[in-house]
Amino acid sequence: MTRDAKRQRDRHAACVRRYRDRVMREVLAGERPYNSIPKVNRKRKAKLFERNFGDKADWVREQPCEVTGADPLGWKIEAAHVVHARGMGGCHGSKLDLVPLVWFVHRAFDEWSEYDFAKHYGRTKQSIRDRAPHYEAEWQAYRQEQAA
Repeated sequence: MTRDAKRQRDRHAACVRRYRDRVMREVLAGERPYNSIPKVNRKRKAKLFERNFGDKADWVREQPCEVTGADPLGWKIEAAHVVHARGMGGCHGSKLDLVPLVWFVHRAFDEWSEYDFAKHYGRTKQSIRDRAPHYEAEWQAYRQEQAA
């Protein structure tokens, strides 16, 4: 084993020991049950949710669907990331590119090819992506109106 590999192994072992010691201190202080391991980093999750959705998502869900014009009272409207998909719980989305889409249009937008989507809905995916700045401008106007 090389010197660097040993150093890396020792650093990892020290990190594991520090974590185990911290958990035991919390158990002894009564701050957590004995065999609990936090399943979710709540601070990181809240930070990602704020960056990806924030207050704007609630407002977007109240708007009619961009593709079908469906009313939010009759269908489940989702705040869809149309420029950068978030992926598996993702970190790359932004609340700047939210567009209201009915749930089945949102699935089609994410899963269908450009050709199939345009053939079925009569709009290209790019035309929907181009509307994201429009919704951002409307959201900013709404916030200024609420602040006044």
